[in-house]
Amino acid sequence: MLPKIGLRNIKTALAVLLCFGVFALLGRENAFFACVAAVICMQNTIDSTLQAGKNRLIGSVLGGALGYVFVEFLGRGALLSSLGIVVIIYLCNLLKQKEAIVLACVVFLSIIINLSDGSVHLYAFNRVLDTFIGIVLATVINYFIKSPEAKPAS
Repeated sequence: MLPKIGLRNIKTALAVLLCFGVFALLGRENAFFACVAAVICMQNTIDSTLQAGKNRLIGSVLGGALGYVFVEFLGRGALLSSLGIVVIIYLCNLLKQKEAIVLACVVFLSIIINLSDGSVHLYAFNRVLDTFIGIVLATVINYFIKSPEAKPAS
């Protein structure tokens, strides 16, 4: 017997579809980071989704800011990428944001490795904005489409 396709599965797919739609409406080029944020943030409950979204946004801002600083002032490369990871993990621990560590590292690496010709501050800003769009869409969908066993918010 095959497992059924659950509501969280459908809500996650809907969030990804909406990311593509919003990006098309806004004329934005690549919905990858928004889609990733939507998938990561879609949880079983709205509270869990809000917590995952908060962690994702904190990680994106920290990773984006540090990625900007590294590329703009220090440069790029394997050694600097590794040093940046040490700094990000240290900062997240210092700020008591352990849940944001992995996401901050991913955003940092996306900036320091993927940046092609162009403005580093614009690229970093867009990675954070894309993530924010995905978080918002996942949260809205999870808020309005509740599973049948979910308890109403009091």
